[in-house]
Amino acid sequence: MRSDFDILKRFNFGLNIDDPWRYTGMKEPKSIIIPHLLKLDFEKIEIAGKLGEAVARALGRRIATVEEEIIALTNALVDAEIDFVRCWFPWNYFTEKIGDEYNFPFDNMVRALKEKGIAVIPVVACGYSRMLPEGINIDKEPNKYIEIAAEHARELVNHYKNSIRVWQIENEPNWWEMHVAADWRSGVAWLEGKFRYELLKMLNDCCA
Repeated sequence: MRSDFDILKRFNFGLNIDDPWRYTGMKEPKSIIIPHLLKLDFEKIEIAGKLGEAVARALGRRIATVEEEIIALTNALVDAEIDFVRCWFPWNYFTEKIGDEYNFPFDNMVRALKEKGIAVIPVVACGYSRMLPEGINIDKEPNKYIEIAAEHARELVNHYKNSIRVWQIENEPNWWEMHVAADWRSGVAWLEGKFRYELLKMLNDCCA
Protein backbone atom coordinates (compact mmCIF):
# COMPACT_ATOMS: atom_id res chain seq x y z
CA MET A 1 0.00 0.00 0.00
CA ARG A 2 1.30 3.46 -0.82
CA SER A 3 2.08 5.98 1.88
CA ASP A 4 -0.44 8.68 2.72
CA PHE A 5 -0.88 11.64 0.38
CA ASP A 6 1.98 14.11 0.82
CA ILE A 7 1.43 17.62 -0.54
CA LEU A 8 5.17 18.31 -0.19
CA LYS A 9 6.14 15.65 -2.72
CA ARG A 10 7.30 17.08 -6.01
CA PHE A 11 4.75 15.03 -7.96
CA ASN A 12 1.43 13.50 -6.99
CA PHE A 13 -0.80 11.88 -9.58
CA GLY A 14 -4.53 12.38 -9.35
CA LEU A 15 -7.74 12.70 -11.27
CA ASN A 16 -11.14 14.34 -10.98
CA ILE A 17 -14.31 12.45 -10.07
CA ASP A 18 -17.07 14.33 -11.84
CA ASP A 19 -19.92 11.91 -11.13
CA PRO A 20 -19.96 11.50 -7.33
CA TRP A 21 -23.61 10.41 -7.27
CA ARG A 22 -22.49 6.98 -8.53
CA TYR A 23 -20.62 6.42 -5.26
CA THR A 24 -23.19 7.93 -2.89
CA GLY A 25 -26.58 6.75 -4.12
CA MET A 26 -27.66 10.36 -4.51
CA LYS A 27 -29.60 11.70 -7.49
CA GLU A 28 -27.56 13.08 -10.37
CA PRO A 29 -27.92 16.88 -10.50
CA LYS A 30 -29.24 18.53 -13.63
CA SER A 31 -26.63 19.41 -16.19
CA ILE A 32 -25.31 22.98 -16.11
CA ILE A 33 -24.17 22.78 -19.73
CA ILE A 34 -26.67 20.82 -21.80
CA PRO A 35 -29.67 23.13 -21.14
CA HIS A 36 -27.75 25.92 -22.86
CA LEU A 37 -26.99 23.77 -25.89
CA LEU A 38 -30.24 21.96 -26.44
CA LYS A 39 -33.82 22.52 -25.42
CA LEU A 40 -34.74 19.10 -24.08
CA ASP A 41 -37.50 17.69 -21.93
CA PHE A 42 -35.49 16.43 -18.98
CA GLU A 43 -38.51 14.82 -17.35
CA LYS A 44 -38.92 12.59 -20.40
CA ILE A 45 -35.20 11.83 -20.39
CA GLU A 46 -35.37 10.82 -16.73
CA ILE A 47 -38.34 8.56 -17.44
CA ALA A 48 -36.49 7.06 -20.38
CA GLY A 49 -33.53 6.39 -18.12
CA LYS A 50 -35.70 4.58 -15.61
CA LEU A 51 -37.29 2.55 -18.40
CA GLY A 52 -33.83 1.67 -19.65
CA GLU A 53 -32.90 0.34 -16.20
CA ALA A 54 -36.14 -1.64 -16.04
CA VAL A 55 -35.43 -3.18 -19.46
CA ALA A 56 -31.87 -4.01 -18.43
CA ARG A 57 -33.13 -5.81 -15.34
CA ALA A 58 -35.78 -7.65 -17.38
CA LEU A 59 -33.01 -8.89 -19.67
CA GLY A 60 -31.01 -10.07 -16.68
CA ARG A 61 -28.48 -7.25 -16.80
CA ARG A 62 -27.95 -6.31 -13.19
CA ILE A 63 -27.42 -2.64 -12.31
CA ALA A 64 -24.31 -2.16 -10.14
CA THR A 65 -24.92 -1.20 -6.52
CA VAL A 66 -23.22 1.79 -4.90
CA GLU A 67 -20.93 -0.58 -3.02
CA GLU A 68 -19.90 -2.27 -6.26
CA GLU A 69 -19.29 1.11 -7.91
CA ILE A 70 -16.98 2.08 -5.02
CA ILE A 71 -15.05 -1.18 -5.25
CA ALA A 72 -14.65 -0.82 -9.01
CA LEU A 73 -13.48 2.78 -8.61
CA THR A 74 -11.00 1.92 -5.88
CA ASN A 75 -9.54 -1.02 -7.78
CA ALA A 76 -9.13 1.06 -10.94
CA LEU A 77 -7.36 3.85 -9.04
CA VAL A 78 -5.00 1.41 -7.32
CA ASP A 79 -4.16 -0.25 -10.64
CA ALA A 80 -3.40 3.17 -12.15
CA GLU A 81 -1.25 4.13 -9.12
CA ILE A 82 -3.31 7.26 -8.45
CA ASP A 83 -2.33 9.23 -5.32
CA PHE A 84 -5.45 11.35 -4.93
CA VAL A 85 -8.83 12.21 -6.39
CA ARG A 86 -10.41 15.63 -6.58
CA CYS A 87 -14.14 15.22 -6.02
CA TRP A 88 -17.27 17.35 -5.97
CA PHE A 89 -18.96 17.41 -2.56
CA PRO A 90 -22.27 19.01 -3.60
CA TRP A 91 -23.66 21.02 -0.69
CA ASN A 92 -27.21 19.70 -1.14
CA TYR A 93 -26.00 16.10 -0.84
CA PHE A 94 -25.35 16.79 2.84
CA THR A 95 -28.43 18.87 3.60
CA GLU A 96 -31.25 19.40 1.12
CA LYS A 97 -32.62 22.43 2.96
CA ILE A 98 -30.97 25.00 5.21
CA GLY A 99 -31.71 24.04 8.80
CA ASP A 100 -32.07 20.33 8.11
CA GLU A 101 -29.83 17.79 9.80
CA TYR A 102 -26.65 16.77 7.99
CA ASN A 103 -26.13 13.44 6.25
CA PHE A 104 -22.76 12.24 4.99
CA PRO A 105 -23.29 10.08 1.88
CA PHE A 106 -19.58 10.09 0.96
CA ASP A 107 -18.43 8.18 4.05
CA ASN A 108 -18.14 4.77 2.37
CA MET A 109 -16.26 6.14 -0.62
CA VAL A 110 -13.85 8.19 1.49
CA ARG A 111 -13.23 5.22 3.80
CA ALA A 112 -12.58 2.82 0.92
CA LEU A 113 -10.11 5.17 -0.75
CA LYS A 114 -8.33 5.95 2.52
CA GLU A 115 -7.84 2.24 3.19
CA LYS A 116 -5.97 2.02 -0.12
CA GLY A 117 -3.86 5.10 0.58
CA ILE A 118 -5.71 7.30 -1.91
CA ALA A 119 -6.43 10.81 -0.67
CA VAL A 120 -9.65 12.72 -1.39
CA ILE A 121 -9.54 16.46 -2.09
CA PRO A 122 -13.18 17.60 -2.03
CA VAL A 123 -14.68 20.83 -3.34
CA VAL A 124 -16.42 22.40 -0.35
CA ALA A 125 -19.22 25.01 -0.42
CA CYS A 126 -19.40 25.36 -4.20
CA GLY A 127 -22.03 27.96 -5.10
CA TYR A 128 -23.30 26.41 -8.33
CA SER A 129 -27.07 26.74 -8.24
CA ARG A 130 -27.61 23.04 -8.84
CA MET A 131 -25.49 22.20 -5.78
CA LEU A 132 -27.07 24.58 -3.27
CA PRO A 133 -29.63 23.47 -0.66
CA GLU A 134 -33.04 25.08 -0.56
CA GLY A 135 -33.46 28.25 1.47
CA ILE A 136 -30.51 30.26 0.17
CA ASN A 137 -30.92 33.75 -1.28
CA ILE A 138 -27.49 35.17 -2.00
CA ASP A 139 -28.61 38.59 -3.27
CA LYS A 140 -30.99 39.34 -0.40
CA GLU A 141 -28.68 38.03 2.31
CA PRO A 142 -25.06 37.83 1.08
CA ASN A 143 -23.67 38.02 4.61
CA LYS A 144 -26.04 35.25 5.69
CA TYR A 145 -24.78 33.14 2.79
CA ILE A 146 -21.22 33.52 4.05
CA GLU A 147 -22.34 32.51 7.55
CA ILE A 148 -24.09 29.34 6.42
CA ALA A 149 -21.23 28.49 4.05
CA ALA A 150 -18.94 28.71 7.08
CA GLU A 151 -21.22 26.39 9.04
CA HIS A 152 -21.26 23.96 6.13
CA ALA A 153 -17.46 23.99 5.79
CA ARG A 154 -16.98 23.45 9.53
CA GLU A 155 -19.46 20.55 9.53
CA LEU A 156 -17.56 18.76 6.77
CA VAL A 157 -14.06 19.52 8.04
CA ASN A 158 -14.99 18.33 11.54
CA HIS A 159 -16.69 15.18 10.25
CA TYR A 160 -13.80 14.17 8.00
CA LYS A 161 -10.95 15.44 10.20
CA ASN A 162 -9.43 11.97 10.43
CA SER A 163 -9.80 11.17 6.74
CA ILE A 164 -9.32 14.33 4.66
CA ARG A 165 -6.32 16.64 4.95
CA VAL A 166 -6.73 18.95 1.93
CA TRP A 167 -9.84 20.82 0.76
CA GLN A 168 -10.58 22.86 -2.35
CA ILE A 169 -12.55 25.94 -1.32
CA GLU A 170 -15.20 26.94 -3.88
CA ASN A 171 -14.43 26.62 -7.59
CA GLU A 172 -13.02 28.88 -10.32
CA PRO A 173 -13.46 32.31 -8.65
CA ASN A 174 -11.77 33.89 -11.67
CA TRP A 175 -14.70 32.62 -13.77
CA TRP A 176 -17.58 33.68 -11.52
CA GLU A 177 -18.71 36.37 -13.97
CA MET A 178 -18.98 33.75 -16.71
CA HIS A 179 -20.78 31.38 -14.35
CA VAL A 180 -23.42 34.03 -13.67
CA ALA A 181 -23.74 34.82 -17.38
CA ALA A 182 -24.22 31.10 -18.13
CA ASP A 183 -26.72 30.77 -15.27
CA TRP A 184 -24.49 28.32 -13.40
CA ARG A 185 -24.62 30.70 -10.42
CA SER A 186 -27.49 32.97 -9.46
CA GLY A 187 -27.08 36.46 -8.03
CA VAL A 188 -25.08 39.62 -8.60
CA ALA A 189 -23.26 39.11 -5.29
CA TRP A 190 -20.89 36.79 -7.15
CA LEU A 191 -19.69 39.85 -9.09
CA GLU A 192 -18.88 41.94 -6.02
CA GLY A 193 -15.28 42.10 -4.85
CA LYS A 194 -16.07 42.49 -1.15
CA PHE A 195 -18.35 39.44 -1.14
CA ARG A 196 -15.77 37.36 -3.01
CA TYR A 197 -12.96 38.29 -0.65
CA GLU A 198 -14.96 37.67 2.52
CA LEU A 199 -16.35 34.34 1.28
CA LEU A 200 -13.00 32.95 0.16
CA LYS A 201 -11.19 34.17 3.28
CA MET A 202 -13.83 32.61 5.51
CA LEU A 203 -13.68 29.28 3.70
CA ASN A 204 -9.89 29.31 3.85
CA ASP A 205 -10.00 29.95 7.60
CA CYS A 206 -12.55 27.17 8.15
CA CYS A 207 -10.58 24.61 6.16
CA ALA A 208 -7.09 25.56 7.38
